[in-house]
Amino acid sequence: MQNEVINSSGKRGFFRRNSCGQALVESVLVLPIIILMVIFMFDLGRAICVKHVLDRAVREGARTGAMQISGDKAVKTAISTCKYSLTSINLGAGAVINASIIDVDGMEGVRVTATLPFNSIIPTFIFPGNALSASTVMRKEG
Repeated sequence: MQNEVINSSGKRGFFRRNSCGQALVESVLVLPIIILMVIFMFDLGRAICVKHVLDRAVREGARTGAMQISGDKAVKTAISTCKYSLTSINLGAGAVINASIIDVDGMEGVRVTATLPFNSIIPTFIFPGNALSASTVMRKEG
């Protein structure tokens, strides 16, 4: 009876030698879930960062466009400023940027809209359409 052990309640039982195998099986079952969660958090953080940069670039383009006097020059300046903001951090490839002069509360304003393709690591059901977009309207002052 070399495998018999008396447990804390005083009863006899058999010693389990394969508890190391149980830990291995549990690790194999849990590890893929943990890895997917880490990848999801990384990808979500990357999407939030790119969206923030896109919002900032569109806002900067609209601001510089609203500071121009003529309509055509405002549109060209807004688009070029937004493109420059995106390409300076290597996000300009594939960006579609549109700018237009609009009426904002009886005053002339500039609307800038940008769409940037976003390639997610995770399948497309989390980021539908695989594109991030931003839009800003700035009114011309003075």
